[in-house]
Amino acid sequence: MTGLRRRVERTVRAADDAVLAVVVHEEDGVDVTTTVFLHALGCRADMWDPVIAELGSAAGAAVALELRGHGRSEAGAGPMDLSVLVGDVRSIIDGVGASACHLVGCSLGGLMAQAAALELGDRVASLTLINTGGVIATPDSWAARIAAVEENGLPPLADAFAERLFSPSFRSSSPEVVGDVVRTVVATPAAGYISACGVLAATDLRHRLASVSVPTLVIAGSADVATPVDAAEAIVQRVPGSELVVLPGVGHLAPIEAPRSVAAAIARHIEAAA
Repeated sequence: MTGLRRRVERTVRAADDAVLAVVVHEEDGVDVTTTVFLHALGCRADMWDPVIAELGSAAGAAVALELRGHGRSEAGAGPMDLSVLVGDVRSIIDGVGASACHLVGCSLGGLMAQAAALELGDRVASLTLINTGGVIATPDSWAARIAAVEENGLPPLADAFAERLFSPSFRSSSPEVVGDVVRTVVATPAAGYISACGVLAATDLRHRLASVSVPTLVIAGSADVATPVDAAEAIVQRVPGSELVVLPGVGHLAPIEAPRSVAAAIARHIEAAA
């Protein structure tokens, strides 16, 4: 019999003692697996709420991390780099008492998930990579973004974020949702946002993806201008046995635009990987 799922906000200590916020969706005495969700740049753990609601018990204990420097998570005292973020994934797995997890990441979270699969061995049971690539954009484009935020902050970029994150059809049909997400992005602490941009600028995992050995699903949106379908195809070409799902007309934040389709694909993948 399925129990009542509850949503609980918790904190976990990272290796450098930074406090990381997580949101856990779980059932007493029912969950036998753990799925960790890693959000996109400027978002928060709640971007996963629609997908987790659709997944129900298929995700087991669903643990959504707020990336350091975002939301309720501290940035930490030292510089942020990819190895620090992978360490945070390890801390979350340890902190919720799991031996291993299914890992789901969107955009920056997808880049983190790829690195975690490469570094954490059997702690990662499967990967679902959404709206991401082995590399995202270019160092010059991230340098320009950093300079803009340093000079004027995030609020002046609100309109550009709406256009970059969502498809034209979703912007038209769901302006309230788009507005809520954009307000979350521009409310991100500038220092945390800039540090995360620096990680994106410095990261290119394409040459390592052939070493990913866990079952991998890649989900792309055909209307994604930030990480186009060819970025997803490049992952699938490199990761042995990986699968690609393209969602027609969906933009860069597929978990928000198409939670039912994303959840259905994740559920099939987790079941096949079990």
